[in-house]
Amino acid sequence: MEELAWLVLQAMVGRYHVIDVLYLYYVERLDTRRIGRRLGMGGYSIRSIVEGVWFEVRSVYTLQSYLSRYYPVLLEVEPVMVPSEDGFTCRLCGTSVLRLPARHVLDRHQDLVLLVRDMVVREGRARAGRAGASQA
Repeated sequence: MEELAWLVLQAMVGRYHVIDVLYLYYVERLDTRRIGRRLGMGGYSIRSIVEGVWFEVRSVYTLQSYLSRYYPVLLEVEPVMVPSEDGFTCRLCGTSVLRLPARHVLDRHQDLVLLVRDMVVREGRARAGRAGASQA
């Protein structure tokens, strides 16, 4: 899956901790112990996120580039899957999902993932333009 779309998918299912871990590891270059202290997570969980991303995206370097540019915007994406008594409920179609909320969003709402990805890019570029204009 394309790297930015994968990050957007993580935000859409409410997995902001994954985005935080990857940002701190790949962009800020913190070691797992410092990330664990900052986020209150165990080293094993952090390593499983960092190593698991290798199977999900094509290029970790591209992922790093997207994280450095769009991290604040990704954290503002509203989740479409919310926890419920029986797993997760999709706020878009009302479907209850016991496990794997990301699979539901990919299967049923992939067009929305791509739309949100494009919105993240536009907002990130607009913010970069405003920051560049204020420095000039």
